[in-house]
Amino acid sequence: MGHGSADNVVRPTNADHIVRQWLDVQTLPGRPKGDEQIGPHTRHIWKDANGETRLEVYSIAGMAHGVPLATVNGSGITGPFFLEARI
Repeated sequence: MGHGSADNVVRPTNADHIVRQWLDVQTLPGRPKGDEQIGPHTRHIWKDANGETRLEVYSIAGMAHGVPLATVNGSGITGPFFLEARI
């Protein structure tokens, strides 16, 4: 899951609510097992008892509300997006 820190359509705090729901569904701890800075962006990672990644959340610094226009075309190449985050 990813969310823009400058989204004025869907509040960035909505991502926190979605994360809590997925943590409950997957019975994962409330705190991530790891954090990673990717340039100005942040990635939080939750792992299960076996060390397998079960949830990843990206906070995209400065990105507004983005809408995917095409996820994958027929040739397996990622399609264009309304806002390109370059991550």
